Amino acid sequence: MRAVTRRIITVSSAVVLLAAGIGACVLPTSPLHVGDASAVTKSHFQNVAPSQSSCWLPSGVGLADSVSYGDQEFSASNGNLAVSSAAAAFGAVASTQSSALDSTDLKDWASAEFGASTGELAERVMHSDLSSATTGTGLSTSTVSQASTGDVQGLSATSCVSARRDFTFLVPSTQRGHNEIVEVVNPSGKPTAISVDLWTEKGESASQTSSRISVAPRSLARIDLSAAAGRHDALRVRLSSSVASVYAYVKSQASQKLASQGVDYISQPSVASSRLAIAGVREGLATSLVLYSPLQQRIHISWLAQGKPAAQADSVTLGAEHVTVIDLKNAPAGVSGLLVSTDAQSSKATQAVVEAMAVQSVSSSGNQQDYVPLPAQLPVTSAASVRVDNLNSRFSLANSSDSAVTVTLAQFDDKHQQVKSDTVSIPALSSRLMDDKWLQSSTRSVVLTQQLDKKQPQAGVTFTQQVTSPALDSAHVAGIAALLSTSLVPVSQKVTVVRSPAAASLTR
Repeated sequence: MRAVTRRIITVSSAVVLLAAGIGACVLPTSPLHVGDASAVTKSHFQNVAPSQSSCWLPSGVGLADSVSYGDQEFSASNGNLAVSSAAAAFGAVASTQSSALDSTDLKDWASAEFGASTGELAERVMHSDLSSATTGTGLSTSTVSQASTGDVQGLSATSCVSARRDFTFLVPSTQRGHNEIVEVVNPSGKPTAISVDLWTEKGESASQTSSRISVAPRSLARIDLSAAAGRHDALRVRLSSSVASVYAYVKSQASQKLASQGVDYISQPSVASSRLAIAGVREGLATSLVLYSPLQQRIHISWLAQGKPAAQADSVTLGAEHVTVIDLKNAPAGVSGLLVSTDAQSSKATQAVVEAMAVQSVSSSGNQQDYVPLPAQLPVTSAASVRVDNLNSRFSLANSSDSAVTVTLAQFDDKHQQVKSDTVSIPALSSRLMDDKWLQSSTRSVVLTQQLDKKQPQAGVTFTQQVTSPALDSAHVAGIAALLSTSLVPVSQKVTVVRSPAAASLTR
């Protein structure tokens, strides 16, 4: 594995832009920001948060095995696959470094340079120091792969992947021609075992391969879901690490005969809620919805558009612990989001949640296709998304709350200067697609902020960047991708600080 040169960044303004991917995430073993316990005279509650974070930057979506065998004309290849990336640090990020997975040699990133890195990027771990854990702090990245030739034609996009002990993903089809590969990265110095649980349209399913794999220290392991649970329309996969926090994501690729049928990442873990919004839906495209529910219940699906009430698309009953795929046909004109909700009157209200992921596809004039997975997100009060050079971007917002939500959208250039700021109101249960004229030509990152108050006590908006490639359009190759926004709300934990006569102690 190649080591990749790093440069340092130091944040002295609202945003610093970098030339490679770094993402906001939590390092469970990092030090905590806490107050002065010696000044405490009695017990009280205090929020603490990590002072460091780390994440994993995946390589481009290429073939797992790109070695040629036999007649080269009929061998699978990555073609002219190219990978570009860009990133930004926001708020109180003090410095950022990175290292190869099998190395402890940290390299620094400089803040003076911004631009797309071309060529297939090596995987790397990104490390960041936070001077404080205030809202508006974090790292956002965009990494985009594209190819107009070979067996991975199309467009794919991902952000840096956060470390966790448990991951759950909704995954598209494992029918013939579909390859769904989970990559698990263990950055720690000790081995860990990964338990793999699968659900299909028939409920929880036994893996046809091993349901437990070992990942060596500072190494990457792959799980072939198409082999473990082939011939299914969709899957739910849960990964649990026995010892160390790991990075995990899915590389999804499909083909039919000699034609590429789509390629992308699924790096956003599935979330569960009684109401979920999906931003970034594109009008006119074939749309399906992958759903999972822990119990049998009725689910309602609605299209979200600007200036219109939510329009029901479908209503279905999900079986307990079953994965269901709903064909929603083509998204209607004006639509830019989806809403998925459960019946609030369920007798098991605490379990009346649903997981959801939309999948949209587009075809070229030939038989080639591309698709984009759109996992549902939970709304946050601060989020960011970074643009990659030589790609077209449009920004989509979806409001899943019962009241109008007002947010601020700020645009920053590659000199870290704010070039535009707009106050945008999104009515209840609707979406908003910012048009091409709204985005400034010099913009390299967009930050969403929602101020909470009595009228807006909770976050209500999700935020997604739609991506297309002029190069693929010129080559008449279908290509669509999306970048889900990165939360700029650092994770914190409430603890009890107790002052004893001898010394202050911190108890969780």
